[in-house]
Amino acid sequence: MATPSVTNIFVSGTTADSGQVNTNFQDLLNALTDGNNDLSIAALTCSGTTTLNGSVNLGNAGADDLSISASLASNIPIKTNDTYDFGSATLGLQNIFLGGTGGTTAIKGAASITTYTMTLPGTVGVAGQQLLNSGSGALEWIAGQMATVAKSAAYVITDIDKVRTVLHTTGASNFDVTLPTAADNTNRIITVKKVDSGVGIVTVKAAETIDGVAGATGILLYQQYEDITVQSDGTVYHVLSRLCKNKWQKKKLVVPESANVTDIGTNGDASNSGFEFNGMVVGKKYRLHIKAFFQQSGTSITETLSLAAIHGGVTIASASSRSDAYSVADVRGGTRSDLAIVKATATKITFNFGVNGTGTMSGDNTFTQTWVMLEELNDYEDETSDFT
Repeated sequence: MATPSVTNIFVSGTTADSGQVNTNFQDLLNALTDGNNDLSIAALTCSGTTTLNGSVNLGNAGADDLSISASLASNIPIKTNDTYDFGSATLGLQNIFLGGTGGTTAIKGAASITTYTMTLPGTVGVAGQQLLNSGSGALEWIAGQMATVAKSAAYVITDIDKVRTVLHTTGASNFDVTLPTAADNTNRIITVKKVDSGVGIVTVKAAETIDGVAGATGILLYQQYEDITVQSDGTVYHVLSRLCKNKWQKKKLVVPESANVTDIGTNGDASNSGFEFNGMVVGKKYRLHIKAFFQQSGTSITETLSLAAIHGGVTIASASSRSDAYSVADVRGGTRSDLAIVKATATKITFNFGVNGTGTMSGDNTFTQTWVMLEELNDYEDETSDFT
């Protein structure tokens, strides 16, 4: 823009005609507008309130700078949704401060050479939910440490998946559910539950101990609906609760046995077929209860009758009759019992009946005479067989 100047110079005591005045006026217009353009001023200072109506452009090149010393005193309306940006892929703001009179919160981008986009969820979510990054920068609301997942294979719980409950279906296979590291999950509570009736076992493992049990060994869930709830203290896991559905079964001797029998359930009287326990889980603890009714007759009876439980080739429990000498012929009967807790080393328990002479072990179609019961126990049951 040209420096403003006029053609005619007026001095005091002289006269000027209209042509001279009009020429000077045109000189001023040309200086302010470059003759043909809108008003263009190299530097402009306006004192007081300034109002600019209509569309306003500030700067015409990327090298132009905009400096604002004043404070924002109004909203900044946006003309078109989802159209304009603050900053660019290579230049961004340092901080955005949000807040009120009590203080502010700065939102700051990471000092990273990687440009990425974080996309907020489309809703406000509900109380208690937390934001989860899908891995591509898309954020979504999930239940805060309340998520429940259903699994049917080995599963590793992570630090960020916010899983609270694992419902596991094993079928016939054994699977591990591995807890996240206790150090990175202080105060986190996790429940693992076996929900099906399959023979498979769920082993809950961790890098640290679980109530003193080595994490690599883990806690086993055998039966349907067994569960365990643990919490991390930042160092190890503690068991808060555990539900063990102890499964038990009972077998009765149907007809009497009067001769030595090895494995009554297979080799004894056909009516007593199945007088044994199968399907035991190696490593699982069991409580065995034997109750036998023995009957002997005659005088000077010295034989001892016995019902023995055999597991892994070892006698683990035995109920035996007393041998007494009677002065007169008589028929005597009595009940004997035994209890034992054993950790299974094989999958079955068989029962043998031993008699050296006269005597029988009585049986009927009810549980009033000779029967055996096997109960599955939880891992914390004492392994002693002393019930006195």
